[in-house]
Amino acid sequence: MRLYSVAWYLLLALSFSQGGDQHEDYSVRDVDEAITEHKHGYSLGFADKHVDRLGDRVSIALLKLYTETELKDSQKVREFLPIVLEAFKYPQLIAIPADKEPRVTKYLLEHLEREVSDPSLKKEISNVRKTIQDLTSKIVSKPTGAP
Repeated sequence: MRLYSVAWYLLLALSFSQGGDQHEDYSVRDVDEAITEHKHGYSLGFADKHVDRLGDRVSIALLKLYTETELKDSQKVREFLPIVLEAFKYPQLIAIPADKEPRVTKYLLEHLEREVSDPSLKKEISNVRKTIQDLTSKIVSKPTGAP
């Protein structure tokens, strides 16, 4: 019974902590939690739900979470690369319209492709970049008169 009470309290605390404006902090906490869950091979669903709605904010959060040196670390890149893809997997769910266009993400992925030394990881990054481009090209509308 005591365990049940503790679990219920934690669940309640988590739900209240998810309130507020998550756009102000670029969802750094959500991205960090998603990376941790992915790295340890489990998912509670909370972080995934928020990551699906991030779009381009995922890359801003990554730039706030990692140093330049860490962004060159193949292991770290492998840990967060699936989260970047997840953030664009369902572009229609992305909460902020401007985040549906992967501007920051494009530059981050291009930078990673240049900086990492592992050829297989470079290919993974390239594949993620192309997949995101394909997914978002169907949603992102071009201004009137654009070619």
